[in-house]
Amino acid sequence: MSKQEAETDYFSLFKLPVSFRIDEKVLKKVYYQLSREFHPDFFVSASEEEKQLAESMAERVNQAFAVLSDFQSRTEYVLSLHGLINGDVKYQLPQDFLIEMMELNERIESLPEHKSGPEWQALNAEIQSIEDGFYELIESCALKYDSLVERPYVLEEMTTLHFKYKYLLRIRENLTTFAPPL
Repeated sequence: MSKQEAETDYFSLFKLPVSFRIDEKVLKKVYYQLSREFHPDFFVSASEEEKQLAESMAERVNQAFAVLSDFQSRTEYVLSLHGLINGDVKYQLPQDFLIEMMELNERIESLPEHKSGPEWQALNAEIQSIEDGFYELIESCALKYDSLVERPYVLEEMTTLHFKYKYLLRIRENLTTFAPPL
């Protein structure tokens, strides 16, 4: 076990191809194997350096599993590997999308006082429909990425979809905050 192994990207650590889509069973199987391999209990009689490296690797395996097992986190991670997401840079969403989301927010804020009923249900259904549309587009991009079809274009589209989807999730949070169901 070397320092280089401890610094590999999460996909390489799990010996998986970089992808937006992952076989969950394979991911869990590799996670359990790596967890056993680097569990600190197996390094009780090892040198201090080996103990620290094992502890570091166990932590890295847990971090990698948390990211790779969650679609949103995995998408963000893949995009960051391609240099498309940087914590310091804000992504500019298309103006028409922002206007559409602003209108949804205004409708949420104008829901009746009782915060339930047909207005809430209709708005919730509309947001769910938008979310489903994003999911279909994201799935299509993921398939194209995995088949290496138009990869640069797909990465650009996936970046936009990722940020739109995150924005929509905040809208959904607003809906549940301002208008929780009965």
